Amino acid sequence: PIKLKELKDKIQIQLAEIGHKECYQKYCPTWNGKKFEDLEEFGNIVKNAIIKYVESIFVENQYNKPYSLEQTIQEEYFHTKLSRAYPRPAVKNKLIGMIENNTGLLAISGPSGSGKSCIYTLLADHFRQLSDDYIVLIHSTAANRESREYERMLQRWNHSLEEAFNLPHKETISANDTITYFSHLIKKTPNGKKLLMFVDAIDGFSRNAVTEHLSFYPRSLSEKWLMVCTCLPKCIEKIESYHRTTVEFPLPVL
Repeated sequence: PIKLKELKDKIQIQLAEIGHKECYQKYCPTWNGKKFEDLEEFGNIVKNAIIKYVESIFVENQYNKPYSLEQTIQEEYFHTKLSRAYPRPAVKNKLIGMIENNTGLLAISGPSGSGKSCIYTLLADHFRQLSDDYIVLIHSTAANRESREYERMLQRWNHSLEEAFNLPHKETISANDTITYFSHLIKKTPNGKKLLMFVDAIDGFSRNAVTEHLSFYPRSLSEKWLMVCTCLPKCIEKIESYHRTTVEFPLPVL
């Protein structure tokens, strides 16, 4: 803890010397095609995200570690800028109830600009705070180029589940091995807990038969796990052709 505090203090000093313009130029998210206009606020968001990311590196057995610094910044951005006053609390509350009571796969669909990424962030943040009842894994295909490969996501999730279940690490060689091991691990979800897997923009994976049908996710249902994903409406048909019990929640345009 002492070393961590010293490191955080040192980083704070270094970040204080970085101008908001530099932060903005390096990490410039877009929302509906528009650049973030408030440079000072965005600079603070970046700095807070860097601190969170560095701190997470030192936390052992933390199965919610961010995929990358870019993902941490993205989540901090959405949480700060968009979740202050979500315009449809009834939608959020209904989805919370559906997540609590459904199993299998819940697809939140909607056109661009309907608020899919915003509600994804709010829901993931809500359930991450309920660690006594839920194990939460998150992924965004927009984090970076590597995040578009489903195998990299599963490898990261497998490692997170090994930590959560206190299991030794196992290397997987092929994509099929990774999928098989993932199916094996989620079945070890302990009684009294529910495993939630949040994937934002699941249609952002590199396109192939596995990702279009989400065949890496088991079709067998269990009350212990649920995948919650966001996607465009046109992707639902192929998902439902493989996962016939998929529950779709169409999100209207704001």
